[in-house]
Amino acid sequence: MRTGILTLFLVAAGAPHAFGGTIYNNLVPANDTLTGVDFTANGAYAIGDRIGLVAPSTVTLAVVELFNNGNSGTFDATLGFYQAGSPVGTLIGETTLTGVAVDQFSVVDLYFALGHLDLPQDVVFLLSPSNLSDGLDLCFELYANPPAAGTNTADSAIVLSATGAAQVSTGPGGGNPALQLSQTDAPEPASWLLIGPGLALAAWRRRYRTPVADRC
Repeated sequence: MRTGILTLFLVAAGAPHAFGGTIYNNLVPANDTLTGVDFTANGAYAIGDRIGLVAPSTVTLAVVELFNNGNSGTFDATLGFYQAGSPVGTLIGETTLTGVAVDQFSVVDLYFALGHLDLPQDVVFLLSPSNLSDGLDLCFELYANPPAAGTNTADSAIVLSATGAAQVSTGPGGGNPALQLSQTDAPEPASWLLIGPGLALAAWRRRYRTPVADRC
C-alpha cells in the first residue's frame, strides 16, 4: 500500500526534476555502492561533500539519501550549503525537516524545498541529523562513478566532528554522499496543492535491504 500511495504522489505532483533542470545529480540507482558513512561511528555532527555545479545556479529542490542501520524511529535533518573553504567556508543557506520517520534497515530519501537559493559553482553541502530516537543508526548513502550532472572529487566526503571539518577518503570505489539538486519551474497552483502536503510531510521513497555487517 505504501508503494502505491507514493507512486500516486510522484505522478500527480511530479518527480524531483519534472518542472525544470537538474543542477547536480549523483543519485543514480545503478551507481549505489550499498555502503554509507556512519554518523555515530565517525562522531559526525554533519556529513556532506564538496561539489561542482553545472554553473552558478538558483536551486529550488534538494534530495539526499540516508540509510538507517538501527531501530525504527524519527529524527530531524538540516541541510546546509556553504562556500568552499578548507574544506568548509561560510554558510550560504540551510533548511530543516522535522519528525522524519524511518523504518529499521531501510533507505530514506529526504526532499528539501530550498525556495530560490543562489549557489556558486563550487559549493559544499552538509547534512546534520538531530533529535534522533533511541536506537537509530543513520548513515549517508554513497554513490560511485561520476555524477550524471555536475562534478565531485571521487571517493571522498566531508565529515564535521568535534575536531572540525575534514575531507576524508571513502576508499577505492567508495563513492560520494548522495545528492540531487534541481531548478524547478513554478507549477500551476493546482499542482502546489498536491506538492505542498508531500513536502510538508517530507515524503520519501523507502526501500528495504537485508542488513550487512559493514553496511555503514
